[in-house]
Amino acid sequence: MISVLLVDDQRLMRNGMRTLLSLEPDLTVVGEAGDGREALMKVLILTTFDDDALVLEALREGAAGYLTKDEPAEEIASAVRKAQSGRVIMPPPIAAKVVASLTRQAPLLPPAELAELTEREHVSSIMEKLRLRDRTQTALWAVRHGLAE
Repeated sequence: MISVLLVDDQRLMRNGMRTLLSLEPDLTVVGEAGDGREALMKVLILTTFDDDALVLEALREGAAGYLTKDEPAEEIASAVRKAQSGRVIMPPPIAAKVVASLTRQAPLLPPAELAELTEREHVSSIMEKLRLRDRTQTALWAVRHGLAE
């Protein structure tokens, strides 16, 4: 069973999410909070806003993922399960914002090595050195360590 703490500034939204998540047999809503300061646990952001700065700030502060409220209920429930298991959750448009931010940053390898590698090899090399599973984890690592905005 996965315990969920609902955090939203709108009571109506919290009530709706409670109803949707109650339909999932492995999810239990254990509480609610009106804002993030009230919640002291693993956080999966579910919001109306997909502004670049807000996405990056949430990830930099340690959010397990970032979803917009227009995601289907099944995707939200799946994201909760993935966050619980330690995975990073971002739909493709949000991940694209993070990756775009990463590409604007300085390279992590010396110039001589950069000339010999393709973009895919660069990313694979970074992932291997940082022991990260995928590009999403790599993007989140960069945001959390101040290498991307």
